[in-house]
Amino acid sequence: MIHSAKLKGMGALIALHGGNNLWEATAPLLIENQHIGPIRSIYHCFLNILVN
Repeated sequence: MIHSAKLKGMGALIALHGGNNLWEATAPLLIENQHIGPIRSIYHCFLNILVN
């Protein structure tokens, strides 16, 4: 068991990235259109806020 809240949060973040990578890798095979994953959409929003 992990007892540190910081490490648990990092594990959840890594799991989200892995799920997003899995989606972006398999979506073109399953769906004709290639859509970006939800995590990358969030990144794009944050970057637009930082840049503008």
